[in-house]
Amino acid sequence: MQKEINPKLFAAKDLEFRESRAESRVDRIVERGESIKVESRLQQVQDQVTELSKTTTLKVERLSQRVSQLESRMDQVFQELRAKYATISGRLTERSLNEAEIEALMERHNQIIRTFENRMSQLQKFCESQQMQLMSAQASLEEARRDLARLKKL
Repeated sequence: MQKEINPKLFAAKDLEFRESRAESRVDRIVERGESIKVESRLQQVQDQVTELSKTTTLKVERLSQRVSQLESRMDQVFQELRAKYATISGRLTERSLNEAEIEALMERHNQIIRTFENRMSQLQKFCESQQMQLMSAQASLEEARRDLARLKKL
């Protein structure tokens, strides 16, 4: 007797193989569709990234311009402040020199006044002593006149 292979055994595998091939074809088609979708989505994302890169570059350039403008303004303000500080510092130095000169003049004035007061007190003492001598001389003269008048009467 001849041995025959049961066709049902291989038919199931054949069917499975055919079904799996069909599924893989469908999967490939789905994958191709999805890959096209993914590629288009990837292209969209790349476009968005490119657009965002351009806009951020523009924004950064604008900001850098603004920063440079602010820096130039700050430099101008600092220069003005330095000039004002130099002016004020010069005025303060001049004022302190003037104050020192005024103090020296006041000290000299006060010294002259003290010298004058000393001389005045010396003159007053001298005048008082002269006045005392004059009174003494007048008293002596009066006494001498009285003595003469008394001697004339005698």
